[in-house]
Amino acid sequence: MPPGRPGPAGTGTEAEARWAIDFARTPGMNIYVLGYYHGWRLLRPWLDHPDRAARVRRLLTEPVLPADLEGQPSPM
Repeated sequence: MPPGRPGPAGTGTEAEARWAIDFARTPGMNIYVLGYYHGWRLLRPWLDHPDRAARVRRLLTEPVLPADLEGQPSPM
């Protein structure tokens, strides 16, 4: 782990926790953190699929909208 970067949850020091809080409070970063969190909540169930590699490939090579991911058992 690079110096000054937080580790996995529950393994960090107080300094690492302070860095993470300061990062989230930096102007513009709070939107990034929220977007990352909600994006992962949307993607996780969609990626929990036997053909995960194909779904990751699709995310990286095609424009995918949130509506494309919700309520569809298989986008292929």
